[in-house]
Amino acid sequence: MTGFNHMLTGTAIALSVQSPWLAPVLSFASHFILDALPHYDPGYRGPHQQPEKHFKYYIALEIIAIPAVMATSILLFHQHWLLVLGCMLTAYLPDVLWALERRHGHRTFLNKFYAFHNKIQWGERPWGWTIEAVYFFAVGYVLVSNYYI
Repeated sequence: MTGFNHMLTGTAIALSVQSPWLAPVLSFASHFILDALPHYDPGYRGPHQQPEKHFKYYIALEIIAIPAVMATSILLFHQHWLLVLGCMLTAYLPDVLWALERRHGHRTFLNKFYAFHNKIQWGERPWGWTIEAVYFFAVGYVLVSNYYI
């Protein structure tokens, strides 16, 4: 899943669970559940290969969308801002770790984590953006309608 969908899921978990101990753990676990579903593949092929042109657009979108989702979630749910922020970050954390491995191309003490994360990415497809969009709007609608209005 894209970063902003992981973060939106972290927000939903923070507001549903409201436990400062359990919600971040569930947010971290949610990352792998979402990555096991079919989702968007921006065309990245590895640290030593040229990414497809869509990858650059994808990164630009993430750079804009992630802070926007974070700011919107914190503003809408300001009474739980710290828990929301913590859950958003823990929901996104596996991609940060995975990006470090992809960027540097070497293995570290996280070998098993990288192998597991790579294995569950079976569903990356170019058409996965449709699933990502439906998920984003569905979770966003539920969040706003159930918790804000």
